[in-house]
Amino acid sequence: MAEPSAQARAERLFEEGRALLDAGRFQEACPKLEESERLDAGGGTRLNLALCHERTGRLAAAYADYEESLGRALHDGRADRERFAREHLAALEPRIPTISIVGASGAILVDGVELHVAEGARLRVDPGVHVVVVPGGPRWTISLAEGEARLLNVDRTTPGPKAAVADIPATRFIEDRSVAPLISLGIACVGYGVATWGMLRTMRSDDSTGVWALGIGGTLAIGGTLGAFILPRSVARPRGPKE
Repeated sequence: MAEPSAQARAERLFEEGRALLDAGRFQEACPKLEESERLDAGGGTRLNLALCHERTGRLAAAYADYEESLGRALHDGRADRERFAREHLAALEPRIPTISIVGASGAILVDGVELHVAEGARLRVDPGVHVVVVPGGPRWTISLAEGEARLLNVDRTTPGPKAAVADIPATRFIEDRSVAPLISLGIACVGYGVATWGMLRTMRSDDSTGVWALGIGGTLAIGGTLGAFILPRSVARPRGPKE
């Protein structure tokens, strides 16, 4: 437990950091909240720190903070904080860049920090440039955007201090044929058939059935014909690992 003086300082820093956070001055708020958390850890402080890290683009740090806040909220029975943390974790998950390393396990260095990882484990990192070093192996300098996933393969990279480019791009795309134009063409054919029947019906009868059929069939024919020419004939999707 923190000493009374440390608690008082932590409370003051929290209030200052929270005021800066509310004012949108996130770069100034984060250090105060970090120091407050260091002096006297608290569920509310960590949750505000998570929000501050999220607003400054430190997505991986924010995710870790929200995870810690969720655990504290569950322990303290704070349903409101639990709900807030879960919502932000779900929103952050697809935005966080990740790095996976194949062909290495144990200690690696990411931006100078030693981490112990299992082979193929996903490492969450903030968007931006990162330096990844496998001791006795390769060194990569890579730039990651939000949501980007990068796979680094030790076996395909020459060991040494020289920076190497990740050998597998984050996402590859493959083209699939689109069935939308064919469906539109089918609708047009049905429309022409209905319109023809309606025209013949109006010529042989005075009731309104033929007029309705002519109108509906004509609409389907025109819409289907336009769709067959306008809709894309192929769509891009992520390439699967075996494609």
